[in-house]
Formats: sequence, C-alpha cells, structure tokens
Amino acid sequence: VWAFARPFQEVLLGIETASKDGTHHVILLDASLSMGADGVWEAAKRQALNALDDVKPGDWVGVVRFAQGTLIDAPLSDDVVLAQQAIENANWTWEKGNHLVGLQAAADMLQGAQDVQRVVHFVSDFQATGLPNQETGWALPGHMRLHPVVVGNGDWNNVSVDALALRPVGQQILQL
Repeated sequence: VWAFARPFQEVLLGIETASKDGTHHVILLDASLSMGADGVWEAAKRQALNALDDVKPGDWVGVVRFAQGTLIDAPLSDDVVLAQQAIENANWTWEKGNHLVGLQAAADMLQGAQDVQRVVHFVSDFQATGLPNQETGWALPGHMRLHPVVVGNGDWNNVSVDALALRPVGQQILQL
C-alpha cells in the first residue's frame, strides 16, 4: 500500500531558513599564541564586538575562547552585555591553536537550539598550525552557518613552537 501511495517528504538541504524564534550566535575567538602578534588580538576583539551588531532582539549569543582547549566565557543567552564584557575581558594564551576543538565547542553550544538559525562567528588569524594533521571525519553540522572573520595581516611565518626541552650540557649549564 505504501509503495503504491508513493508517500514523500520534502527535505530542505543546506542552511535552515530563519525562523521567528531568532538566531543563536556563538562568537568563537581564537586565543592562541599567534593572536598575540602586534595588534592582532586588539583587531580580533574589535571584530568579535562587531559580530554583536548582528544580534537582534530575541537572538541569543555566547562566547567561546580556544587555543589547545576551550573556555566558555559567556554561555548562550539573550544577555548581549555579558557577551560584550566577556570579549572585552578576554586575553590570548601561550598555547598553540587547535581549530577543531574550538569548532566542536561552538557546535556543542548550539546543538540544543531548536527551530532557530545558528551561526558561528569564527574570529582567527587562521594559522595552518591550528589545523589537524590528518582527516578527522568531523564536520560542522549542516544546519549551522560558519562566518569566518580573518584578522591579522599575514606578514609573519606560519610556524609555532610545539615543545621545549632542557638538557644538561655541563655541570651548571642547561641547553634549551
């Protein structure tokens, strides 16, 4: 009977359309060591604050800062002032960046939202050292929109220090 009735279900592919319930925004702020380069961190914070201009009444916003791990500086809420203060008070770290953990944290924060548009504002200098060394199989869910915001001028080499080691070379001398 089902085969002859040929039931069908329409499926919307791609980004969900906006709903009347607003939009949930996550501002994902790269706080890795490369972001501490001359003027880059200040530019990143300005761009993150500019992303708050997209937040309208009824929208929710959260702030996630990441390097090797993640910090939720402002949980997802309708309190834009809390997000603004979190961005203004944020600082970069001495850690190497890991874009994957940041994106996963942003996706987790947005996962519970239903019937709303979801946007990740990814503010970074997008250094290649923050990318995984191999394919992970993970992808940002299709119902979430990624808004990359590039900061920095890119005039520096794309390198980072992964590890340091000390070894004795004499009785009172250590080599780094």
